[in-house]
Amino acid sequence: TCGSVGRRSIGRATSRDFRHFSPPQVLIAPGADMPPGHVWYGPGKTTLPGCPDQHVMFPYLWKLDSDSMDVHLLSSPDGWAWAEVPGGPVLTPGEPGSWDGGYVVPAGHMLQLGDELWALPYRGYAIPHKYPRLDPARRHLYAGVRDATGYALWPRGRLVALECPAEGRFRTIPLRPAGRRVRLNVSVGPTGFVRVGVMGKADLPGRTVAECDGLSAVDGFDVPVTWGGREELDLPAEPVALAFELRQARLFGVEFV
Repeated sequence: TCGSVGRRSIGRATSRDFRHFSPPQVLIAPGADMPPGHVWYGPGKTTLPGCPDQHVMFPYLWKLDSDSMDVHLLSSPDGWAWAEVPGGPVLTPGEPGSWDGGYVVPAGHMLQLGDELWALPYRGYAIPHKYPRLDPARRHLYAGVRDATGYALWPRGRLVALECPAEGRFRTIPLRPAGRRVRLNVSVGPTGFVRVGVMGKADLPGRTVAECDGLSAVDGFDVPVTWGGREELDLPAEPVALAFELRQARLFGVEFV
């Protein structure tokens, strides 16, 4: 944590030898929209399983008024510029009196469990962070309930989604694909669709949005995209972008294979 902005914040310092560190640079600080008794505590920095260049952070927000903590999600393209992912906390304390009913904090890196789960280890505490613990009259609140470690679980790759409950479209930035086939981690309703087009300097012939075999009533981690029944792309030398049209769908991830 870093206190240069007057409240606990999250900073970053660098070192080549783990002895001489640079001055800390504040990355995440309490904003003007946060109550004065709320502060960012530990960072919980990790990367997505199998994606060492996809930086995420699970900082815990200490709420001094209730002496509790919950865990939020932030993302970064480079480990320096961070933004909170919308949607509120991703992990909150359990019911009062339970092993994680006081507060929760991340306790390790994100893991992949088997083929279908992502997991974040976390530590749960039965009583709030400081005040009952430091008050002799309340030190034994929920006596006999032991602190413990557990897993917060998500389906593989489904930490966040681009959701389109109605109908919309977007296009990715240009990129150099690592493969010649497109796979989607996606969930599409029975009256929805997802269609994908590929473009370089112009639309790739035979691989436009209009020629895509639309996906509907599907829910899978590795759903193939096809155009006229064909998956393989004849890619140009320059980077390509993907154009999406979707309706009543949640898109969790895109991969070239």
